Amino acid sequence: MAHAASPSLVRQLGTLFDGGSAAGLSDRQLLERFVTRRDDSGEAAFAALVARHGPMVLGVCRQLLGDRHHAEDAFQAVFLVLARKARSLREPELLGNWLYGVAVRTARKARDRLARRRKTEADGAARTATAEPTDASADRSLLEREQAEALHREIDRLPDVFRSAIVLCYFERLALDEAAHRLRWPVGTLRSRLARAREKLRRGLSRHGVALSGPALTAALAPRSASASVSPLLCTTTTQAATAFAFAARHAASGACSASATTLAQEVLRTMLLHTLRLTALSLLLVAAVATGAGLLLTHGLAVGEEPVKPTASPAASDAPRVVDRPHPVEKAEAPAPGRMTVTGHVLDLQGKPTANAQVDIIGAPRAPESGIDVEKNAYTLLGQGTTDGEGRFHIEVPRTASARFQDVYALAGARVPGTGFGSVKLDPDAEHPAAEIRLRPEQVIRGRLVDVNGQPAAGVEVRLSGVYNASPNAAGDHFEIPGPGQGYTWSDLFVALRAIPSAVKTDAEGRFHFDGIGRGLSVSLAVRDPRFAQQRFDLEASGRDAAKEVSLALHPAKLIEGRVLAADTGRPIPNAVISVRASFDMFGAMVTTKFRANDRGEFKITPYAGDYFRMRAFPPEGQPYLGREAEFAWTKGAVKKTIDLTLPRGALIRGKVAEAGTGRPVAQASVQFFPRDRSGDVVQGFEAIVASQENGSFHVAVPPGKGHLMILGPTLDYLPEEVGGGTLYASGQRGGKRFYAHNVIAYDVKAGDKPTELAATLRPGKTLRGRLLGPEGEAIEDAITIARQPIDPLNLTWQGHRFVHARGGRFELHGLSPEAANPVYFFDAQHNWGATAELSGKQAGEDLTVRLQPCGQAKARFVGPDGKPLAKLSAWPYVQLLMTPGSTQSLSVDRGEHLEADATFLSNVAPKHYGNDFATDAEGRITLPALIPGASYRISDWSTRNDTTKGVQLRKDFTVKPGETLDLGDIRIEHPED
Repeated sequence: MAHAASPSLVRQLGTLFDGGSAAGLSDRQLLERFVTRRDDSGEAAFAALVARHGPMVLGVCRQLLGDRHHAEDAFQAVFLVLARKARSLREPELLGNWLYGVAVRTARKARDRLARRRKTEADGAARTATAEPTDASADRSLLEREQAEALHREIDRLPDVFRSAIVLCYFERLALDEAAHRLRWPVGTLRSRLARAREKLRRGLSRHGVALSGPALTAALAPRSASASVSPLLCTTTTQAATAFAFAARHAASGACSASATTLAQEVLRTMLLHTLRLTALSLLLVAAVATGAGLLLTHGLAVGEEPVKPTASPAASDAPRVVDRPHPVEKAEAPAPGRMTVTGHVLDLQGKPTANAQVDIIGAPRAPESGIDVEKNAYTLLGQGTTDGEGRFHIEVPRTASARFQDVYALAGARVPGTGFGSVKLDPDAEHPAAEIRLRPEQVIRGRLVDVNGQPAAGVEVRLSGVYNASPNAAGDHFEIPGPGQGYTWSDLFVALRAIPSAVKTDAEGRFHFDGIGRGLSVSLAVRDPRFAQQRFDLEASGRDAAKEVSLALHPAKLIEGRVLAADTGRPIPNAVISVRASFDMFGAMVTTKFRANDRGEFKITPYAGDYFRMRAFPPEGQPYLGREAEFAWTKGAVKKTIDLTLPRGALIRGKVAEAGTGRPVAQASVQFFPRDRSGDVVQGFEAIVASQENGSFHVAVPPGKGHLMILGPTLDYLPEEVGGGTLYASGQRGGKRFYAHNVIAYDVKAGDKPTELAATLRPGKTLRGRLLGPEGEAIEDAITIARQPIDPLNLTWQGHRFVHARGGRFELHGLSPEAANPVYFFDAQHNWGATAELSGKQAGEDLTVRLQPCGQAKARFVGPDGKPLAKLSAWPYVQLLMTPGSTQSLSVDRGEHLEADATFLSNVAPKHYGNDFATDAEGRITLPALIPGASYRISDWSTRNDTTKGVQLRKDFTVKPGETLDLGDIRIEHPED
């Protein structure tokens, strides 16, 4: 390693921790000083960070690498990464936690590189001498190398709230009160979380065959095993290298530290970029899964001493489901009434034979969202029920569905046949005559025993099947997929009116229960509700067997939250307010929400779900000029009751009515949400404060005084979208920024104390187009995706580029099209690499549209760095996007003046088969972009400048291809390829 200390820096370091100016600065302040000052004081600030966190980082690197020199290389690489990422850290106060994660990943990457190099050397008969081992007293006296790896693997898997406690108290050596102050927790809370974190680690290590008792684990986490002394020389050279790496030439760090450290840092930064972009793509997919009901958990709460509040009926629910029991074959079904359709199909047993007398349920998830101020409602509406005849057939008349009105539609079937579990099939909501073949599954039996905190059996407790998950349609179950129509799938919901699924059971005197009739290979969620215990949900993984062993489940004692909802201006109670409670066992973990209603005196007594952390929100009843507000708190250990009053600030009331343009017909179940210009404070806003229009189209919404916008969406996708820029919604009022969509955008400017402001919301119905797709020579199309500006979603008002509409059997249907303007629509058949771009408008409604797909084109490019040299093995998928609308590139700022951003999606969303993780340049920096839709708009951007607020993402090339064309794009320059 290179160690060349700067005398001036050494002098600065001597004062930093002898009462100098930086000694009392927080991590955030030191980072800000480093980022904003390119002088000695900025360098000294970074040196303070190295000295403060260096022992922990070096200790982790030594534990995982063993060799001192390699550990120091990894140590320097970690701080090079920090120097480059200093501007974009989201939680500088938890810098130690962030550095710990980077240290673990950097050490593992260094270890992998070392292993590959040694293998190469061994293969070439040129094995080098064994590296000098680390001093045993530093990190090997308590943990062998395998144990160290297992320990850090389990620490890395801990939720942030527990990992932060471990890092600060054990690796950073902070006292409890100091760590609690930095984390903003009570000392008692920190102490309890440390205990729980140690227990999680102990259980996790036992799964790896590392058995450590409580004292042994505490010793393994002791400071002397988790940290190492950092020499002044190493601190100095690391600081110099990091400063050069951050502000000077991209490879300037190599003069102050080893080339190995610089290369290692660049690899870690590249991995971070890919991970960030991959998470972005996955999050979009998960949002889509949640929005479409896949894996969505909706829970019902019950206030103590009160009856559950009935959910608001959805539009489909107003058309009561028709139960059709047909024990005998029906040769010809009667034509359904207007606005209804008949779902047909048959149910097969395990041998593929027809099953008579099977119970069939048809359910759908309406697009109308749950209103923030409403009590919870089911994600699914029961559309119809029936029974198979003697030949296993069913005909069930239900309200007509469409993708514009329903996110998902399923057919479920169950039979009281020993050894079988229920089955399900997703239906095409746009099908004229939907049909389903439902195959029953082999049965698995869920057996369990409920006990209290003392281990005593919990008798007479109701256990209900609240969710069933098909982790993956593929047999291996190794990844999650959203199924298409005709594929088997199950859902997660508390729908209790279904006949196809097992009913609730109660535990016996020994606390035991069991569920029959659940398909093998399915994971389940069980809900427990009993006044003696907290509400709980247990997620059980699929056993894969027909008779799983009994699982013991511990019930938490009941916790009572009581209080009042008060008006901030008068101090008086707000009757019948709605309270939502989100519970979690860690600050950043998944939360389970329940909703309750206060009584006519504004009082509430709630037994929520079990948890240690709670987020409460209170909403006034409709028509009151008060704003929703939230409060968060951690449960006091040992307490059985929490008293809290929720005070709602007074806002300005807006009263309006949603109606269709032209007809004036009221629109029920339209979602109304407000976006104030000033978004400060703890007022609940956006989709979390959605209100729904009533049957007559009327709505009342309280908003903060001042300027803002109402974003109104109809309950279906049949209306024309309006567009507004993020700058208009959030910032200066200029029209630029990211595009947001709603069916009506209304600006408001209201004052506190005013009489209700009257507004009229008008939704313009669009046109619906239907058509078919053919191949280049008239071939039939089995499946293709349709990419258009619709659909939009109340839960995310920006364009969702991953949410495609499938053209099953070559038929497509588009809703909400304008008759005045044409918009591009893309079609892509991944099986044949065929595609087409069509300009479609509402004027074509009623026509027999046919779109002929053509062979896709491709493009070639060479990626080069700022010096013009080719970038070999560069993962290129993050740089290429499909554009839905024209516009500027993305920026950290929502306000881009007058320039609207383009709606774009990564090609990994459109054609994942071609644009996966291994999509990279060759040794000469060249790459071919396959499967490009003819006529579609594409963009190559430089994402390495995304964190620069003056640049944002840099546009490199916009292009289109012709059918079968190979387009040469030339050189594509990437400014910071190591980022």
